[in-house]
Amino acid sequence: MRPMIEVKRTWYRLLLPVGYLFLLFLVVLLSFSGGRVLTSSWHGLTVHTREVPGPEGVSILEEVRIDYHGLSLRFSRKTPLEASTDSGGKLPVVPLAFTGSSDELTIEASEGVRIRIIPSVGDSLRIVLSAPPRMTRLTIPFSLSGGLKAQVAEDLPILALNPSGDDQYYLSLPGTSRILLEQRILEVGLSRDGNGTLTLGAPSGGKAVFAFWYRSQNRSITPRQVAAAIQQFVDSAYKGWQSRLLPDRLVWNYETERGIHEETVIAYAAESIRRNTFPDVVDTLARMREAHPAAFTFLSNPYLGDLQRTSEAFFQDLDDLLEAYLDSLSPGAPSPLHTIPDLYDLLVMSRTLGGSGRWLSRVQGLLSSLDPERLSPAQALELLRLFHRVRRSSPALLDTTPIEPLFDTVLYPALTLTDEGLFVASGGRADIRLSLAAAAILSMEGARRGDPLMEEVSRDLYVSSLKLVGPSGTLPASFPVDDPRQREGIVFPEEVYPFVMPDAPLPHIVPLLQGEDLTGWVWTILEFPRISVSETELLMEFEFPEGWIHHMVIQGVRPYTRLEILRLTWRTTPVFEIYPMGAYYTPGNETLYVKYRHREQRERILVTY
Repeated sequence: MRPMIEVKRTWYRLLLPVGYLFLLFLVVLLSFSGGRVLTSSWHGLTVHTREVPGPEGVSILEEVRIDYHGLSLRFSRKTPLEASTDSGGKLPVVPLAFTGSSDELTIEASEGVRIRIIPSVGDSLRIVLSAPPRMTRLTIPFSLSGGLKAQVAEDLPILALNPSGDDQYYLSLPGTSRILLEQRILEVGLSRDGNGTLTLGAPSGGKAVFAFWYRSQNRSITPRQVAAAIQQFVDSAYKGWQSRLLPDRLVWNYETERGIHEETVIAYAAESIRRNTFPDVVDTLARMREAHPAAFTFLSNPYLGDLQRTSEAFFQDLDDLLEAYLDSLSPGAPSPLHTIPDLYDLLVMSRTLGGSGRWLSRVQGLLSSLDPERLSPAQALELLRLFHRVRRSSPALLDTTPIEPLFDTVLYPALTLTDEGLFVASGGRADIRLSLAAAAILSMEGARRGDPLMEEVSRDLYVSSLKLVGPSGTLPASFPVDDPRQREGIVFPEEVYPFVMPDAPLPHIVPLLQGEDLTGWVWTILEFPRISVSETELLMEFEFPEGWIHHMVIQGVRPYTRLEILRLTWRTTPVFEIYPMGAYYTPGNETLYVKYRHREQRERILVTY
């Protein structure tokens, strides 16, 4: 069974932009005309503004009310919004100015609050709230007219309006919000950066419809069930990597026909770090690299080194790799899910290597013309991973706003409930790779937003997929949604390990930011408790077990006056990797290669310019 969520398009909607521009013209006129009521044909939206005389004959905006099919949201000086702060305080928020443009309606309010009304996919509006980061919640009064009925979804901040009628529609709030129906109050939870989005529209698709459908299925997957399913998977996978390794030939026996796959090396090394067996495993992998050097590239060098050779070869191929990644996002193109590196990694690398923004401009152009209806679930998931990593690590890198609707327009409609559980379906088949990729994205993005629906669906996807685990951590690739017994294909555990264990020590890019400006990056398996970038120095602090060795490629290091390692002035040498620890600097591409053996768990590198 799957939810009936379809985004419909009909010819007459081509005329909607014309009607909307007409509306915006009238709105702008209204903002200078003393508060006359404006009624627009654009989906029944009505905007009321009222101004009152102010000091020295200057009009003051008294109220803005937005009416949509009987639901009214009021922004007024008499009944101001209430903002809650992270210190527990309460602040009144009143409207100051109202404007319209070709893209949106905007209410500028006091205390740095802005309310934007933006047309979205299908018959819907997005009401985007922006506030200072210190604000955690905004309280907005609403009212119902014309006998409109309303119903709140249990435990979800979604309001169903006219729930039993033919013209049913929904108001969906951010995950940490509350709807106090009797008091007619919306308590809108804001993200850590002070943002929150309300979606208002007919049930043509998206999160609101999916949420009501999903909760009606009475599925309840607990965090404990997820933890048990993940543990069973990684235990089975790790035993498989150990048992399949042929010590005499230094290959895994299921790869004898297809060579060594570096993704197996990466997953095995990452899991061995988690299990504190890395020193033993890395010796085996180092001998494997000596026996099969062509199979090891830049991707695995944070574990095994050979930094300069593999990095320079990778840099030369970077443009071709980016071209292939972007080609895979073309409508109808085969769309493999990329794990390491992903599109974010490649874009950050390309931005500083050579200093060109060509690839970023090309991706921004792709996003500006994004057509969700032409994207496959795999393509949508690739872009949603880019969305998450940009929003989390470097928001100024790209405008990822066009990607966010893909949750509603592609991902939620692709979710299908079968006899085996919840999966992402593509072409009538439940796809395990896609399901685990979606689980990872929903888990990470749900935690970032504080969205319980995303986290609940993520748990369901994880448990449904991982309960199919077989010998050595293998999984079926897919099965028909109406007949889960007809399983086809094999997914090896290393193919989905980054989705199942996204917090494992896997190779990834850490951006070096000076303010919002990207100045460089680190290719590493570590997270950095502290990074400081300035005109005079680069300071990085990082953690790894005492006595263990890891490697880093640090790009964007300008010619310096002093390199400090172990709090000592450090001299670099091109043969640094023959020593327990060392470094080498290539000024031509401003790259510092580091092999680091930890004397203490927390160490640091300081570059002084």
